[in-house]
Amino acid sequence: MKRTSSRQTSHGFSAIRRTIKTYSEKEKWVSVGLLFLFLFSGWKIMTGNWEGRDLINVVQGGHNYNEGMVGEIIRINPVYADLNEVDRDISSLVFEGLSKYDPIQEKMVENIATHTLDESKTVYTFNLKEGLTWHDGEALTADDVYFTYHDVIQHPEFENPILRDSFSNMTIEKIDEMTVTMTLTETNSFFFTQLNVGILPQHVLGEIPVSELDTNEFNQMPIGNGPYKVSGTYNRQKNGETNVKLKSISTRSLPTKNY
Repeated sequence: MKRTSSRQTSHGFSAIRRTIKTYSEKEKWVSVGLLFLFLFSGWKIMTGNWEGRDLINVVQGGHNYNEGMVGEIIRINPVYADLNEVDRDISSLVFEGLSKYDPIQEKMVENIATHTLDESKTVYTFNLKEGLTWHDGEALTADDVYFTYHDVIQHPEFENPILRDSFSNMTIEKIDEMTVTMTLTETNSFFFTQLNVGILPQHVLGEIPVSELDTNEFNQMPIGNGPYKVSGTYNRQKNGETNVKLKSISTRSLPTKNY
């Protein structure tokens, strides 16, 4: 039985070789292409979701997602993001704040910190979650929260009057390395919803004058704390378009994003 099977296999390969010899060069290349497509399709089916991948990233094990947006990138900086829709969308991936919007619950929820509200409903106490870090590996602490709201947003030279006014009637205090309090002059039921502003790294920007923050190189190559980090300074093309590449730093399999 084994001999018969071997002879049959040999005859089969011989028939295939004779058939291929009758092909023209064009037909051979078409056959190779169809074979590659067949194998690639089978691989795609067996390995699951391939949305957003191209051939180069398949070989390298990567996952790319390209997104085009109307407008241009100006600053990848959360305290200026509300001034430009494109900046806002990208900054939301690079930076995270004390609160965030949950589309499932359709409301603002806690994010990088838990919080409590006193009986007067004017004192918010935020306790940062354990293990928070910046993209450069430095720990994210209460110093960063205090720096973002007190040293930057509340500074009289801060060049975003809308955001500055939103937190002008608030006093922020650092209690310890993981805790800050925010005290309002009066109750504000919308206050918590405003705390989705991304936190800034004090160890990177602490020595930069607030008046120069909007033009600092940090806005092109920021260090954030979100699920994506900027992997290269954004570029401006000859046609005026701007683009930037974001790389996932999450343990989940998130795609590399190109804007």
